[in-house]
Amino acid sequence: MVSCQLYDYIEIACLYRIPVDLTLVSDALVEGIAVDTCIELGAEFMVLDHLELAKASDEPQRLKIDISTIKIMAARVKNPHFDQVNFIEET
Repeated sequence: MVSCQLYDYIEIACLYRIPVDLTLVSDALVEGIAVDTCIELGAEFMVLDHLELAKASDEPQRLKIDISTIKIMAARVKNPHFDQVNFIEET
């Protein structure tokens, strides 16, 4: 479960549609524009307009990323809210 403080950064990214790079706990990298959050079957998701898929189609391509799998969220553009947010503390 993500703390309220960290969840606020996700909501800010969605509110301002900030392009982000997400590093997942699997070390996979996902890039897209943050647009929304949703809950399905008790799991919380961050919804992204996927940059690469959007280029290949006229329609926006949406990805749902399980918030519990996000390790790092980094802004792809300069903004006054955040540069990078670490969701998992390194031990």
